[in-house]
Order: sequence, then C-alpha cells, then structure tokens
Amino acid sequence: MLPKQKSIGINTGLLLKKSSGNYFVNTDFIIYSKKGNYSIYSFQYSRQTIP
Repeated sequence: MLPKQKSIGINTGLLLKKSSGNYFVNTDFIIYSKKGNYSIYSFQYSRQTIP
C-alpha cells in the first residue's frame, strides 16, 4: 500500500451451477492515501432467475 497508488479489480462468477442465466459482475476501484488509509468505490451487478 503505497500513497497515491490506485488499483482496479474485476470479479465475475456464477451464482448457481445448474442454471446458466445466473451470474454476477463486480468492479472495484481503490485509492490508497497516507498513513494506510484508503477509499473503495464498488459497482456490482447480479442476475438471478427464480424458477
């Protein structure tokens, strides 16, 4: 964790293995500042169908 360091994370996955229409996508943007402090901005989209 270095000051002024920025990082982007992207995660994807399936919610249920039996149905191919259930998934999620998550994106994170992290900004590190002085003394170990950091800010996280996150966006998550999920689709789940219930039979």
